[in-house]
Amino acid sequence: MNKKADKLFSAWQFLIFILVGISIVGIVFIYYGADLDVRDIEVEILNSKLSSCVLDNSYLFFDFVEGKNELDIFKVCNLKQEVFQGDIDFYFKLNFEEGGVSKEIAEGVYTIDADCKIKELVRAENLAVCHETSFSISRGLKKISVTILSASNQRGEKIYD
Repeated sequence: MNKKADKLFSAWQFLIFILVGISIVGIVFIYYGADLDVRDIEVEILNSKLSSCVLDNSYLFFDFVEGKNELDIFKVCNLKQEVFQGDIDFYFKLNFEEGGVSKEIAEGVYTIDADCKIKELVRAENLAVCHETSFSISRGLKKISVTILSASNQRGEKIYD
């Protein structure tokens, strides 16, 4: 056998193993080092859940606007109250208007509401992601305008510390 060819082959083989190893390590660091930002998805889900709740339970919201009852939004809409308390960066506001009467339900970090107003004026990546939906519900001849603002500033964390 040719010993010179064996030495050459083993050197190339060693170089290929190094390149494959470096590639695998590089891909793992790129994947696990990526920031996750799911604020858009969270806001869409929250807004959709609140909209469905208002539409499905419109009679309760009519009574709330007319002052006939108090409304536990967490119980009616099946939301977890602890998600909107403390240092968690979620917020929602439901605004109901009938004629000249306006009632509001707001929960979460209230400073996020200001972030949403600022974000309408300037482009800012680090402020909360906001989504607003407007629609009407009716009962008989009465009609209520509903505006739902949902927001999240829950920044994703790196998967790999």
